[in-house]
Amino acid sequence: MFVSLNIVSVLIALFVFVGNGPRAWAEQRSHEHSLPGHGEKTTPKKDLTMIQVMQDLAMSFNRLQSGILSGNRLMIEEGARSIAEHPMPAGGPKPYIKKNADKIAEVLPGMDEAVHHTAVELKEKAATASLLEMQGMANKLASGCVACHDFFRDK
Repeated sequence: MFVSLNIVSVLIALFVFVGNGPRAWAEQRSHEHSLPGHGEKTTPKKDLTMIQVMQDLAMSFNRLQSGILSGNRLMIEEGARSIAEHPMPAGGPKPYIKKNADKIAEVLPGMDEAVHHTAVELKEKAATASLLEMQGMANKLASGCVACHDFFRDK
């Protein structure tokens, strides 16, 4: 009797989590921001370093990817929104980039636009696109990030 009651309790808890848990968890997380200025539509904070901005972008991408893998569209939207609305680092990117620094004005806007445009598209399609389509967009976004890092980041 105790074992069957325990199994029923576990099944009920699992049913409640599957039905409500991921969305409730994502809604809770959507209000928790690890860095000042994260996801704000107001003027970004000017005191974030490039490393802090990049770490926040990585966490946002992880949220986006977790949302795709778990089918949680709210997580997908929140991750994409955070990427699309990321703040600039203090002083802009120039003080932090040494490798190919002379090409920043020429190359960075196109790379940033590719990442930004894809993040905006993901945010807008989070409720309607197939998970496979969104994974393709996430791959494009990640490729843009890696291309920028490969071009500008010292090894």
